[in-house]
Amino acid sequence: MFDLAGCDKEILAILQNHLQEHIEHLMNSIPELCGSMMELRQMSEHLLIRLQAARIQLQQTKDTTQASSMGFYSIIKTFHSLLLQHSKKLALERLVSARIVADGVRQLHSNLDALLDQHGLELHSPLQHRDWQGQWDKDEGDAYKHIVAILEKDVEGVPRELNSTTRQENVLKLLRYESEEHGNYYDTTMMNIFKSAQLKLVRFSGLAVPEVPNWFLPEYEVQRHPTPFAHGSFGNVFKGTWLGSQVVVKCVDPKTEEDKRTFRREARIWQRARHRHVITFFGACDQGSPWFFVCEEAANGNLKNYLYHQKNKGRSLAWRKLYEAALGLHFLHQRQIIHCDLKCNQILVSAEGVAMLTDFGLSFMSVDSRPLTPPGGAVRWKAPECLNNSNHVPTKESDVYSFGMCVVEAVTGESIRGEIVQILPWSSK
Repeated sequence: MFDLAGCDKEILAILQNHLQEHIEHLMNSIPELCGSMMELRQMSEHLLIRLQAARIQLQQTKDTTQASSMGFYSIIKTFHSLLLQHSKKLALERLVSARIVADGVRQLHSNLDALLDQHGLELHSPLQHRDWQGQWDKDEGDAYKHIVAILEKDVEGVPRELNSTTRQENVLKLLRYESEEHGNYYDTTMMNIFKSAQLKLVRFSGLAVPEVPNWFLPEYEVQRHPTPFAHGSFGNVFKGTWLGSQVVVKCVDPKTEEDKRTFRREARIWQRARHRHVITFFGACDQGSPWFFVCEEAANGNLKNYLYHQKNKGRSLAWRKLYEAALGLHFLHQRQIIHCDLKCNQILVSAEGVAMLTDFGLSFMSVDSRPLTPPGGAVRWKAPECLNNSNHVPTKESDVYSFGMCVVEAVTGESIRGEIVQILPWSSK
């Protein structure tokens, strides 16, 4: 007979060793990344000192658990990603993104405090437990002083680093965004620095300061997980964080000027679609590579999977969620927004169990944002007039047909294929 308890211990030991290898790899790569953080190097290295001391204490603790290791791993993984995203930037790019890096480091200090409290540890290091705040304040002040000194010392060289019109225009947009949206964060001196940097770059480039759309989010405010959790023909889909909230980041790669115009148009469409049963849109970034949309994370996944895991609650739950989705579709139609690609995996369910529509009317999102459907699969949800005429423009009526197919799929629990579609008069055409 197998010793299941023994097997479990062996598996846990393997997982723990694997986790420690990941931690070792990250800890070894972080010092070099800290060294490339320029003005924020000291702030980054002071957090690293605390992490190194905490790791030693956790290793010396007899009851080190998988939970404590995972908690520590989460902190250093986030720190590594933060450094990777913000290292090796140019001076003006560092000026606008320093706020986010500093806030990120402060949050990681707090997370480390919480981890140590949870395991009853006192951190003995040059930055004692909870005594890091004063050093962080000093590091933040020093960082901005250093950036200002660089900007004032090399008046011509700093703008010249931005060696393309696109990059110059992007930084002008970021300077305006940062000073207008987050002016309360900065003192008068820093606000004057933003204005001065903007004027110098305008004179150097000959460009006008671009407008900042109300849907715009800068790349540096969004932290993407390194590995996508889904793929579509438009690009990859990542989980991430924005302002401390868990979000979904849908990346696209616009190839042409028409693609870029379409992206911005679709950001405007999504921005005005605010409803309880429509996935919340937080913003979009139309600079750098890739461009991306940011929306809320639906913790319970798509409707079909949600209903499968809740199948003990019967069909009444399916009808309630479909009713909620219908309210979302009605809202879109009232605003002349056609979904164009409605399927059960475009109906998501929040952590609170609320059904919401996603990826509506967006040509970049029009192919399933979850793993790609087998060729021809999506035709099962299309209205016959759309199938019979490839030039037919989707309408509210074709959306209603697609929603009807969602009803069939949700209530029966079956995929829209095989014998189900055989009952449709046009299925053999």
